[in-house]
Amino acid sequence: MKETIIYGGSFNPPTLAHITIAEACLKAKPEVDLWIMPSGDRYDKEYTVSRQQRLEMVQAMAAAINDNRVHVSAFEIERPGHTQTYQSVDLLNQAYPDRTFRYVFGADAYHGMPSWGHGIELQQTLPMLLIPRIGSTVVQAARNIEVLDVDVPYSSTLVREAVRAGEPADHLVCNGVMRYIEQNRLYATA
Repeated sequence: MKETIIYGGSFNPPTLAHITIAEACLKAKPEVDLWIMPSGDRYDKEYTVSRQQRLEMVQAMAAAINDNRVHVSAFEIERPGHTQTYQSVDLLNQAYPDRTFRYVFGADAYHGMPSWGHGIELQQTLPMLLIPRIGSTVVQAARNIEVLDVDVPYSSTLVREAVRAGEPADHLVCNGVMRYIEQNRLYATA
């Protein structure tokens, strides 16, 4: 069976930190594919940009990574309604029975999983690559978890705030994403 890493998230917008995480995943697991999968609508987040815009920014980010093991997946973003991780896990397993999946989560998301649908089960059984986050301790004791040593000092929120304030954000995102944000006038207003 072919192992595939699923790197999901809002990617609103994708940042250089997302690229750093993707590259760390590829380095840790050089024999696997990495599917970058923007989330569909979520109960815990509201977006000021469309699904299509987030998908296109992820495509720009993937082009900057420039690795043939990286693929952009619209699996979640094309599903109607709100998406939940446990549903996506089940649907991916059904759609790709020839693959095993490992999921990328920030330590903060991992600690919040008990509040998700089937979250405790996911926390205990889902194969994961866990990314340390400021303010969240890292759990390495579980056999299904591998911690990646990655420093991600900034977030998509910082990009949105900088653009909204008219400040430069090009040091936080790759050129293709910055160009997309500027051309589409994203995040300029609240």
